[in-house]
Amino acid sequence: MSETGTNYKTYKTIDEQIEYLKESKKIIVDDEDRHYFEERNYISLINPYKEYFSTGRNNKGKLVYKKEANFKELINLINIDDKFAKKLYEAIGYFERKLKNVLFSEICKLYIDNEEKDIHCISYVSEIQSFYNKTDRASSTVLFKF
Repeated sequence: MSETGTNYKTYKTIDEQIEYLKESKKIIVDDEDRHYFEERNYISLINPYKEYFSTGRNNKGKLVYKKEANFKELINLINIDDKFAKKLYEAIGYFERKLKNVLFSEICKLYIDNEEKDIHCISYVSEIQSFYNKTDRASSTVLFKF
């Protein structure tokens, strides 16, 4: 543990990670599944799913693993999670595009109906730039106040 209270993990090679999984978490990684550790880091492979393979917690709050599990079970969870994340990302992208379109349409209506009749609906760009410049100056001022 460091002075800041952060626990630093010791670097482990892929072979050491696989051995650690076998010894400490009773997760068996077949040779043909080793490539997952080359494609992703240990933390993204194991941490989100390790509770599914535990049988509870000990009196210190650490996860306990009493039965062996094959890494293929974990791969199935990862694949489901990846598919869900992809769908969610697509849905967020669709929502973002729709929101931008609706906002732009509403903004343009305001400018077109304005006395100045901005029929090209471009004057809002300079207003947004001016707003950002003001907030940039304000936030940089706040950042350096002690």
